[in-house]
Amino acid sequence: MKSEQKWKWHGEMGSLMEKHLALRAAMGRVSVADKYALYHLNTFMHEHYPKLKVPNRIAILHYLDSKKKLPLSGRRNYLVYIRQFCRFFNVAIGRFGSKRKYKIVN
Repeated sequence: MKSEQKWKWHGEMGSLMEKHLALRAAMGRVSVADKYALYHLNTFMHEHYPKLKVPNRIAILHYLDSKKKLPLSGRRNYLVYIRQFCRFFNVAIGRFGSKRKYKIVN
């Protein structure tokens, strides 16, 4: 994962993650750790919850549970990055919610 061209974002959530990172980059507030956290979340969701369109609490807790080897500060940072994306995601759903149908599927 040394170059961004090799990264494969999965599904509609992956494309929204890319847009979120582009917006943060435009504001000058994107870090490599932010990209890694969202990329790993996207890959994890694609592997473990392939039918899930909207990240839910169970899936995020399962993802964070898989990061137990990280120190507490590292897990906190992952949670901050995911929270920022979820806030962006809620705005995106609000803007496009009438056209898209999101269902929570476990």
